Order: sequence, then C-alpha cells, then structure tokens
Amino acid sequence: MLTDQSEARQTRRYVEKREVILDTAAALFNRKGVRGTTLADVGQQVGLSTNSITYYYRKKEDLVLACLMRAIAETCGLVDEAAQAGSPSERARAFITLFVARLARTAVGEKPELMSLREIRALPESHVEVAFAAFNDMFRRVRGLLCDALPSDPSQRSALGARAHLLWSLTSGAAGWIDRYETDDYPKVAQTLADIVLNGIAGPKSAWQTECDVTALLPALAQPETTQQAFLRAATELLNEQGYRGASADRISARLNLTKGAFYHHNE
Repeated sequence: MLTDQSEARQTRRYVEKREVILDTAAALFNRKGVRGTTLADVGQQVGLSTNSITYYYRKKEDLVLACLMRAIAETCGLVDEAAQAGSPSERARAFITLFVARLARTAVGEKPELMSLREIRALPESHVEVAFAAFNDMFRRVRGLLCDALPSDPSQRSALGARAHLLWSLTSGAAGWIDRYETDDYPKVAQTLADIVLNGIAGPKSAWQTECDVTALLPALAQPETTQQAFLRAATELLNEQGYRGASADRISARLNLTKGAFYHHNE
C-alpha cells in the first residue's frame, strides 16, 4: 500500500513537472523560435539541468512536437465547441470568440500559452509527419464549421478550403497582436474580428472597380528573376517556415544552391 502511494506521488510529480516544462517551452518557442531555443534554455527557466529535461523529453524535437500536439488538441476542442452553433457564420463567429477568450485567459495568467503552429515546419522529417497529420485533422474541423456538407464540385471544395484557411489564419494570427489591447476589451476585439472575417472591410455600398488594371500591379512573370530577387524569395520562404532565427545566410544560400559568399555579394 505504501509503495502504491509512493508511486502515485511520483507519477503526480512527474506529470506536474512535465506540464511546467511544456508551458515554459511553448512560451520560449513562441518568442525565440524553435531554432533559437535549446533544452538548456528550457531547463534554466524551470530549474532543471539539461540532463534532467531529457528525462522527460530526450530530444528537443520531442519537446517541440509535444508542445505542438498539445496546442492542436486544445484548438480542436475549441473548434468542436464552436461546431455546436447553428449556421456556418454563427459557427465561425463562435470559433473566433472562443479562441480570443482563450488568449484572454493566457493574458491574465489563468492558462499557459499555446505554441504557434507555424513552427511545425521547423521539425525534422522524423517528427513533422505526426504534427502535420494532427494539423490536417484540425484544419478539416475548421473547414467543417463553414459548411453542413462538403461540396462535390472540386472548385467549390477549393473555395471552401480557401475560406477555412482565411478563418484559421486570421483567428490564430490574433495571438501576435492582441496584446496591444486591454484584456477587458478582448470580447470587443473578437466581435470586430468576426465582423471583418464574415463581412469584409468594404462599406455596404462600395463596388469593385473593374476598370482597374490589376495585372499592372503584379510583377512581370515573363521577365527572368534576378539573383537578388531569388535571394529575397528564398529568405521570405524561410522566414515564414522557420522564423527569424531559422533563416540564416547559409540556409538561404543553400536553398538556391549558391554559396554564402554569393549571398553577401548580392545583399550588402
């Protein structure tokens, strides 16, 4: 009996410490990026050595995956709750409201941060498939908020997917700017965000200027890409995928099969 109680206490302490590690790591990954955060950084924040951290997560990739999976699971819970609303627009509004309410709980210290899912691409192949499978399941749930049944027409399915991506991107992106507001104003922010997502920003009587030559505003695709433009494109892709700390001159150059010297030659 004493052994059972001792094991129960040890298990409880293990779970509690693991949750503290996940909370701390998620916040660090959000601020410094996966590439810019080490297990030693996490250990220092929670009062553990690097070796002690590896008792819970053997590699940093394991810790990153655990943070991502926890964020995805909690987001799925919000989506499922929003799915109980009536129409697609009501479900979308409910999801935005619930997500912003979750951000408010983080802001006042009631709940830990959810790790940004943008960091999925920073995972190695051994881990990324698991994360993407979970993310795709979550995205299908978000898409389900916007329809009662999936359309059979491919073009309509593509349009639905685009709307779902817009809903997810604008809602999750609020985590990056909502701290400019007081937490008491978060409900109003959620309402405004939902209005923009559902109704757009144009006035009710505004009309699209069809005579506008949109092609003149776009880059000329027929012209060959300059080396400097190629570096800019590669850098943009890496920044989006891995964050500032993951977009080094070496990685940008490697994506174009060029040397780091070429990078500095074209980008002083």
